[in-house]
Amino acid sequence: MFRTRRLSVLIGVAVLALALLTLRVLLWRLGNNNFDMRGAYLVWQAYLIEHGRWHALRRPIGMYFPAYYELTTLTSYLDGHFSRVTQIKLISFCFDIFAAVVAYFLVGRLTRHDGSEGPSTAQLVAPFTILAGPTIILNGAVWGQCDIVFTSFLLLSVWAIIADKGALATLCFGFSLAFKLQAVFLAPFLFAMVLGRRIRWQSLLLVPAGWIIALIPPVLNGARVWDYLLQPGSQTGAFPVLAIDVGNPWAVLQAAGMSARIGLPIGLAMTVALFFLLGL
Repeated sequence: MFRTRRLSVLIGVAVLALALLTLRVLLWRLGNNNFDMRGAYLVWQAYLIEHGRWHALRRPIGMYFPAYYELTTLTSYLDGHFSRVTQIKLISFCFDIFAAVVAYFLVGRLTRHDGSEGPSTAQLVAPFTILAGPTIILNGAVWGQCDIVFTSFLLLSVWAIIADKGALATLCFGFSLAFKLQAVFLAPFLFAMVLGRRIRWQSLLLVPAGWIIALIPPVLNGARVWDYLLQPGSQTGAFPVLAIDVGNPWAVLQAAGMSARIGLPIGLAMTVALFFLLGL
């Protein structure tokens, strides 16, 4: 009886997951006129295809780090079979699945009890916090954004810490940074794990590995490393405002007349201070 019920639950979970993935594919036709899709992603994809794909990586294309362009280069080989919008959204589709799998094992590690059979209820629910998350579906399937990519590596980094694999945790954190600078928000947690001796100080040397590996294809095609190392600085200058379409204290200060030139150093100082406070 128990095995029959367990099999029924697993089949139900599989059907629900398949339905949520199918929903993503159906939503691919929506949201394709947003600014990032028309002004960035499709432009970058066209540039890669027209300039020899991997050979186009010899110079920075936009404000994103090289790892993202390498993924779009891979999906560009589907050109002629699928639309370019589909090529772009396929990246987030694959990493939605990857993040859901990582979430399953991460929660399973936290809820595992000796002698228990099969996954816990929390472990079965965990992947659906990814697959059924409205903001995640909108971000990838509708808007074609790629935030799930660096988030997946952050989840993997947390799993590695729980599994007592400190070196793998810093390596995954480095891969996350190789896609987007926003991954730095996990840094206070990793700092706390270093202080708590869950991660060795030496393992922090693995953080740049993701960036170094991502630079290999551009360098092999004649890129200058310095051009790519300057990309984080170009991101900070791309949107010289304190807040864009978000309700937070910076939006209030911006409305009161504070410029990014004044707010940026203040924000950086507060970030560093909070970094150490959260870590401690």
